[in-house]
Amino acid sequence: MYYKSAKEENSLEAMYNIANMYYSGTGVVKDSAKAYDWYKKSAQNGDSMAMYNISIMYEKGDGIAKSKNQSFNWCQKSAYEGFNLAQYKLGLMYIIGFGVTKDMSKAKEWINKAIDNGLPQAKTTYEKHKLWQY
Repeated sequence: MYYKSAKEENSLEAMYNIANMYYSGTGVVKDSAKAYDWYKKSAQNGDSMAMYNISIMYEKGDGIAKSKNQSFNWCQKSAYEGFNLAQYKLGLMYIIGFGVTKDMSKAKEWINKAIDNGLPQAKTTYEKHKLWQY
Protein backbone atom coordinates (compact mmCIF):
# COMPACT_ATOMS: atom_id res chain seq x y z
CA MET A 1 0.00 0.00 0.00
CA TYR A 2 2.64 2.57 1.04
CA TYR A 3 5.01 1.55 -1.73
CA LYS A 4 2.35 2.08 -4.41
CA SER A 5 1.44 5.51 -2.96
CA ALA A 6 5.09 6.50 -2.73
CA LYS A 7 5.86 5.42 -6.26
CA GLU A 8 2.73 6.47 -8.11
CA GLU A 9 1.53 9.46 -6.10
CA ASN A 10 4.89 10.74 -4.86
CA SER A 11 3.36 10.76 -1.37
CA LEU A 12 5.68 12.16 1.32
CA GLU A 13 3.76 10.31 4.00
CA ALA A 14 4.12 7.01 2.15
CA MET A 15 7.86 7.55 1.53
CA TYR A 16 8.39 8.44 5.18
CA ASN A 17 6.41 5.41 6.37
CA ILE A 18 8.38 3.06 4.09
CA ALA A 19 11.60 4.53 5.50
CA ASN A 20 10.36 3.95 9.06
CA MET A 21 9.42 0.38 8.20
CA TYR A 22 12.92 -0.36 6.89
CA TYR A 23 14.56 1.49 9.77
CA SER A 24 12.64 -0.44 12.43
CA GLY A 25 12.17 -3.72 10.57
CA THR A 26 8.38 -3.46 10.85
CA GLY A 27 6.81 -5.72 8.23
CA VAL A 28 10.08 -5.93 6.29
CA VAL A 29 13.64 -7.02 6.95
CA LYS A 30 15.43 -4.23 8.81
CA ASP A 31 17.65 -2.39 6.33
CA SER A 32 19.13 0.96 7.34
CA ALA A 33 20.53 1.63 3.86
CA LYS A 34 17.06 1.27 2.31
CA ALA A 35 15.62 3.39 5.11
CA TYR A 36 18.15 6.10 4.27
CA ASP A 37 17.19 5.96 0.58
CA TRP A 38 13.48 6.40 1.39
CA TYR A 39 14.14 9.13 3.97
CA LYS A 40 16.23 10.95 1.37
CA LYS A 41 13.46 10.72 -1.25
CA SER A 42 11.04 12.15 1.26
CA ALA A 43 13.49 14.83 2.43
CA GLN A 44 14.20 15.93 -1.13
CA ASN A 45 10.49 16.59 -1.43
CA GLY A 46 10.46 18.81 1.66
CA ASP A 47 9.73 16.39 4.53
CA SER A 48 11.34 17.94 7.61
CA MET A 49 10.97 14.79 9.74
CA ALA A 50 12.82 12.77 7.09
CA MET A 51 15.58 15.42 7.08
CA TYR A 52 15.83 15.08 10.86
CA ASN A 53 16.02 11.29 10.69
CA ILE A 54 18.80 11.51 8.10
CA SER A 55 20.65 13.76 10.55
CA ILE A 56 20.31 11.07 13.23
CA MET A 57 21.53 8.39 10.84
CA TYR A 58 24.65 10.43 9.99
CA GLU A 59 25.24 11.07 13.69
CA LYS A 60 25.14 7.36 14.49
CA GLY A 61 26.62 6.05 11.24
CA ASP A 62 23.53 3.89 10.88
CA GLY A 63 23.34 2.56 7.31
CA ILE A 64 25.67 5.30 6.09
CA ALA A 65 29.13 6.58 6.96
CA LYS A 66 29.20 8.53 10.21
CA SER A 67 29.57 12.28 9.58
CA LYS A 68 29.20 15.13 12.05
CA ASN A 69 29.09 17.66 9.22
CA GLN A 70 26.34 15.83 7.32
CA SER A 71 24.42 15.34 10.55
CA PHE A 72 24.61 19.08 11.20
CA ASN A 73 23.63 19.98 7.62
CA TRP A 74 20.54 17.75 7.57
CA CYS A 75 19.50 18.90 11.03
CA GLN A 76 19.84 22.52 9.92
CA LYS A 77 17.66 21.88 6.85
CA SER A 78 14.98 20.35 9.05
CA ALA A 79 15.22 23.19 11.58
CA TYR A 80 14.76 25.80 8.84
CA GLU A 81 11.60 23.92 7.80
CA GLY A 82 10.29 24.54 11.34
CA PHE A 83 10.59 21.06 12.87
CA ASN A 84 10.93 21.76 16.62
CA LEU A 85 13.02 18.67 17.46
CA ALA A 86 15.51 19.70 14.78
CA GLN A 87 15.56 23.27 16.11
CA TYR A 88 16.32 21.91 19.56
CA LYS A 89 18.98 19.50 18.32
CA LEU A 90 20.58 22.23 16.21
CA GLY A 91 20.80 24.39 19.34
CA LEU A 92 22.50 21.51 21.16
CA MET A 93 24.91 21.06 18.26
CA TYR A 94 25.90 24.72 18.60
CA ILE A 95 26.29 24.31 22.38
CA ILE A 96 28.74 21.41 22.08
CA GLY A 97 30.26 22.20 18.69
CA PHE A 98 28.99 19.04 16.97
CA GLY A 99 29.67 19.38 13.23
CA VAL A 100 29.96 23.13 13.63
CA THR A 101 31.98 25.67 15.60
CA LYS A 102 30.59 26.14 19.10
CA ASP A 103 28.40 29.28 19.14
CA MET A 104 26.26 30.05 22.18
CA SER A 105 24.49 32.95 20.47
CA LYS A 106 23.24 30.65 17.68
CA ALA A 107 22.46 27.99 20.27
CA LYS A 108 20.23 30.51 22.05
CA GLU A 109 18.50 31.42 18.77
CA TRP A 110 17.64 27.81 17.91
CA ILE A 111 16.70 26.75 21.44
CA ASN A 112 14.36 29.75 21.59
CA LYS A 113 12.74 28.68 18.31
CA ALA A 114 12.18 25.20 19.76
CA ILE A 115 10.64 26.79 22.88
CA ASP A 116 8.40 28.97 20.69
CA ASN A 117 7.34 25.84 18.78
CA GLY A 118 6.24 24.07 21.96
CA LEU A 119 9.12 21.76 22.85
CA PRO A 120 9.19 21.58 26.69
CA GLN A 121 12.74 20.21 27.11
CA ALA A 122 14.09 23.24 25.22
CA LYS A 123 13.18 25.49 28.17
CA THR A 124 15.15 23.25 30.54
CA THR A 125 18.18 23.38 28.23
CA TYR A 126 17.85 27.16 27.97
CA GLU A 127 18.00 27.44 31.76
CA LYS A 128 20.70 24.78 32.26
CA HIS A 129 23.10 26.46 29.83
CA LYS A 130 22.13 29.98 30.94
CA LEU A 131 21.47 30.98 27.35
CA TRP A 132 19.91 34.29 28.45
CA GLN A 133 23.50 35.50 28.84
CA TYR A 134 24.19 35.36 25.11
